[in-house]
Amino acid sequence: MQFVGSSAGVLQHPGSKTGLGPRKGWPSLRFMPPQASRLARLEWPLPGLRLSGPLDRKLAEALKAAARELTAQRVSQWQLDLAAVTRWDAEGVAALVHALDLAELNGQGLVLVSPPPALRRVFEQAQLHRLFAIVENIDPA
Repeated sequence: MQFVGSSAGVLQHPGSKTGLGPRKGWPSLRFMPPQASRLARLEWPLPGLRLSGPLDRKLAEALKAAARELTAQRVSQWQLDLAAVTRWDAEGVAALVHALDLAELNGQGLVLVSPPPALRRVFEQAQLHRLFAIVENIDPA
């Protein structure tokens, strides 16, 4: 079960019905973003994230948190799979730019995979396609 700690996310303790865990020992709690179901981890062929649904303010916040975790892994390159993104707003696009900034600050590459054609046009109009590596798919070979 999950304990709703705030509107920003949930605190979860595995095996606990309340999410708080037993009083004695107070095991560490794990923070899970509220949009975790729209954000999935990828490990192959590159580590990264798969985003789905609307890339709005809520998913943007989850993306920023996940990007911080990915940059801490010290991989040379990671991906954001955008194939299942249905719509976006300015905060969503700004979160993609934020992820790129984090990657570059840590000496990592970031690849956007399969952005929807309309999102690709937004990137071209805003000249963001010059900043990002954008591919249709990643060849595992």
